[in-house]
Amino acid sequence: MFPLLLPLLFSLGGCAALDIGSRGDTDLYQRVLVVATDEGYRFRECHRSQWQTLSQWPGQLDSQFKRLGLKEGESVYAEWISRAEDGDASGDDAEGFSVRQLRLIGGDLSSCQHHLREVQLRASGLDPLWTADIQENHIHVHDYDGLKLVRFPRTAVSRDDGDWVWESEVSLDQERKHRLLLRIRPLACREGDVWIGLSAEMELDGRFFRGCARMGDLDRLILHQQYQLPLETTTRAITLNLSVDGGAEWLEDYLTGQPVMVSRGGWRLLPGGRLLVSLDERDAGLRQEVLSFHHAGNGVLVLQGYHPSYGQGGLTLVPASDPIPWRTGRFRELP
Repeated sequence: MFPLLLPLLFSLGGCAALDIGSRGDTDLYQRVLVVATDEGYRFRECHRSQWQTLSQWPGQLDSQFKRLGLKEGESVYAEWISRAEDGDASGDDAEGFSVRQLRLIGGDLSSCQHHLREVQLRASGLDPLWTADIQENHIHVHDYDGLKLVRFPRTAVSRDDGDWVWESEVSLDQERKHRLLLRIRPLACREGDVWIGLSAEMELDGRFFRGCARMGDLDRLILHQQYQLPLETTTRAITLNLSVDGGAEWLEDYLTGQPVMVSRGGWRLLPGGRLLVSLDERDAGLRQEVLSFHHAGNGVLVLQGYHPSYGQGGLTLVPASDPIPWRTGRFRELP
C-alpha cells in the first residue's frame, strides 16, 4: 500500500475501463518507466532494458506528467494496458505501443520491486486504515482501526452499472457473523503523488470505507510462454514451455537425429522472482529434478547452482514467444 491516501476521485473519461470480453490476445498489462521526449513518450518495462516508443496514449498521461512537474528525460513509474502496433505481442518487433488504459502513474525505479504476490487485486485506504486483498479463493479484509482481520470466501463477481461488486459473508461462531460488500469502480483516485485508475468502496459489518484499488501478482508479468537456448548455441536445442495453469514442459534435442527427450511437470514463482521448474514426468534419459532459475534482465533465465549436464551457471534461456497471458482463470473477473 502506498504511504499516503487522498480519497480524491476523478472521472477516467477517455480512459474508462475496458469490457473484459472485448480484450484481444495482444493486450498487455505492463509495468514501465516512462519518459517524455520532444516526439512524445518512450518507456521500458521494469524487467527489460530496451526503450520502446508510444504511438498513442490517453490524455491522462499528459495531465499526470504536467501534475508531477516532470521534465524531459525524467522517468516515472507507471502501469497500463497497451497493445503492440505492427508487431508481435512481446513488443520485440513492434513499431510502437498504443496505451489503451492508464492504470497507475507515480513512483520511481524502486516501485518495480513491489509485486503484491498472491494478491490478485488490492483495495486499500487510510481514513480509516484498511485493506481488502482479493486472492484466488478468498478475500482477506483487515480493518486496522476496528481491529478486525476476516477471511471471506471469494464469491463470483457481479456487475453494477460499470462497477465490479463482490458480496460475501462468513460465520465465525453462532454469535458472530461478518458481512462484506466490496465495490471497485472505474474512477481514478490519488494516494499521495500516485494517480491510480480504480477506486474502491467497502462496507464491512455496516461500516463504510473508501480508497483505491490496484492489481497484484505483478511478478507474473515477466514470464513468457516459451524459452529457448540463445541462437548462437548449436550443440543442442532446449525448449522450456510454461502454461498459464502452472504446467511446464522441457524438451531437449542433442541434434543427432535421435528423438527429442521430453519431461513434464509444473512451475511456480518464488520470492525474489526466482522461477522453480519441477520435472516429474520424465522421458527416457531425463532425470526427475527441480530446476531453479533467476532472471538476469530482459526476460533471460539463468539456471542457478551446479548442474551435471550444464555446469555452474551454464544454462541460459531467452524468451522465444509472447508473454504468458495474464488474464486467465479468475483474473478474468477483475477490472
